[in-house]
Amino acid sequence: MKTNTDAKRVLLYGDSLVYGKKPVVFERFDNNIRFSGVAQDILGDQYEVLEEGLRARMLQGENKFFPERDGLKQFGPIIGSHLAIDLLVLSLGSNDCNSGGNVTEEVVKKALNEYLQKLKEWAEFLVTPLPKVLILIPPAIDESCFDEGMGKVFGPGSAARQRQLESTMVQYAKDHSIDYLLASNVCDPANPGDGVHLDEAGNRALGKALATKIQTLV
Repeated sequence: MKTNTDAKRVLLYGDSLVYGKKPVVFERFDNNIRFSGVAQDILGDQYEVLEEGLRARMLQGENKFFPERDGLKQFGPIIGSHLAIDLLVLSLGSNDCNSGGNVTEEVVKKALNEYLQKLKEWAEFLVTPLPKVLILIPPAIDESCFDEGMGKVFGPGSAARQRQLESTMVQYAKDHSIDYLLASNVCDPANPGDGVHLDEAGNRALGKALATKIQTLV
């Protein structure tokens, strides 16, 4: 928590990438390594970067491999507990590319519509300004780097599903004049990684790109 009342407040709502899971092992990067912490250090005291990262959280629906991961269902109470904020960074979608997910254009666009509607409803209920939104589109998936665990959860076709998700999110953002950041343009989870999660270098690269983007928005 920052006590600078003039600080711009940015909420990152996401999955294990926001949580900062290390590739391969069941450990979490320290907050100065996670891309959210990298962004915070760059932005300084004039910004407060808030993390809401849950491993295996879905953009919509339940994760067939892990219980209580429906990001859309959880979003209302969580956003209500953080408002007022200046910017919402929505960082979800990787887990929807697993073997049990659904990333058809219709499903993804409907979910994004519901996030925006929930955000509007909570802002109106709490009588706070509607924050800006940034869609952080998850990085590419590399099936060639899967270990046994990643292979079991994500399986064949997950890379193609990620490309479909990315295409849909980019088009949605353009159609609704929402800012977006393509993680695939700045970091590579397959180097070295497990094909899904970011290493230290990937976190640094994404954190720097995110900080730059935030500064242009709020």
